[in-house]
Amino acid sequence: MSYSVCVVGAGPMAVNHIRALKKVGFAIKHIAASVNSRRAKEVAEKWDIENVWSDSVEMIEQAEWDAIV
Repeated sequence: MSYSVCVVGAGPMAVNHIRALKKVGFAIKHIAASVNSRRAKEVAEKWDIENVWSDSVEMIEQAEWDAIV
């Protein structure tokens, strides 16, 4: 079973978390960052993250997830 994870932020620390979580088998399904964040879109493309949100509260309330980083 793979746990679904949301990531808040798209900076270097978020990328470190994404790398580590994927390495041990977590599925990163969502990432949230600032409105129109190019960085969030780039990180999502590089790491195969399906959903990019511009509002972390909205992501937390509406997305299906098992953990938030």
